[in-house]
Amino acid sequence: MSEDLYRNEVEAAASRANGTDIVLNRTPAHAAVIAEFIFDKAEVIVEILTESVEDPALCNEKTAESAVAFLKKGPWARIDMLVARAADRGRFISEIAEAGLRDRVEIHVVPPTLLGPKHSFFMVADGRHYRYQRDRNELQASVQFGNEDLGGLLQTRFRALKRKAAPTA
Repeated sequence: MSEDLYRNEVEAAASRANGTDIVLNRTPAHAAVIAEFIFDKAEVIVEILTESVEDPALCNEKTAESAVAFLKKGPWARIDMLVARAADRGRFISEIAEAGLRDRVEIHVVPPTLLGPKHSFFMVADGRHYRYQRDRNELQASVQFGNEDLGGLLQTRFRALKRKAAPTA
């Protein structure tokens, strides 16, 4: 599926946000489109569990622009990240810093013992909109907008991991 067709499919699901539409994500380009729309839908918080701040889905220009636009919604808007490995600032964090919003992004490193070899990665906004990648070694992920049950479970999982993670500088 072309990126334009995929973008239209994701946009339609995001606009409905009915909690029942499932969109599949199979490529890094699709992951970037999903991240962009999750930031667009977010109102208060986006929580991300990923390999690193240099995740290709986040280091996309449109994704970074959507993240900055989300953070500009108000002083309450924030991004919390749990990363499997510490890294220097990637494009995503650099663009947020250039917009003067770096203070609204928290990054914590999760100990490898908590993740295991096949731990999932995910992104959840406001406990309602999410992208869930069951196996971090595979690209396939499922996406829903408006699902408070699954989004809430991911948010709870994120916060439990965050309590055990170490903040970065």
